[in-house]
Amino acid sequence: MPSLRISSVVSRAPGAVADSALELLACAALMILVVGLAAKKQDRYALPAVPLLAVVAGVGYGRLPLTLRGARTLLVGWAGLAQLALCASERPYYFTYYSPLLGGAPVARHVLPVGRGEGLEVVARYLQAHADKDARPAVAGPDISALVRTNSMSPAKSEQARYVLTYVSEFQRGERAPPGAMPLLTLRINGITYARLYAQPPATRAG
Repeated sequence: MPSLRISSVVSRAPGAVADSALELLACAALMILVVGLAAKKQDRYALPAVPLLAVVAGVGYGRLPLTLRGARTLLVGWAGLAQLALCASERPYYFTYYSPLLGGAPVARHVLPVGRGEGLEVVARYLQAHADKDARPAVAGPDISALVRTNSMSPAKSEQARYVLTYVSEFQRGERAPPGAMPLLTLRINGITYARLYAQPPATRAG
């Protein structure tokens, strides 16, 4: 059990701590490998490895050479500021951040489900500005009725809707807008197309 392994690191003599830290690192790497090989991937599935990596980082921090120990506080401060800057750079869509050390967002969209509703408020504002006054246009795709007055419809009924909204999670599943739909709006965040809004010509709408 990881919790027992962490306890053993704390209780061991200093000379054995490094070996225990390597064991924890191997456990964390194995967890991440197993998650990476699974057919269904979510970043939260790797969270059990985080406590193990935190202990390993703490061991490494504690074994800094004597000449560097005086700079520990400064080192931790700079690391915290760097993390804060990376987080702030994604404002207002903090969940669109992916580590640049692993390829960033362009790589993440090929290996992880991307999109938690980011950018849909931009689509809602566009519809609010361009739809007829007091109208409730039918929009097929993700439900944005909480953001703007619309009649939300299932993507399966897109041929009956005035507008078709496709989101990044649908792109990842290979879904596309129906033939003949005219693109109105494309929203990109960090180099990834998150949402596309299409208008359906009356001739192509059924019902």
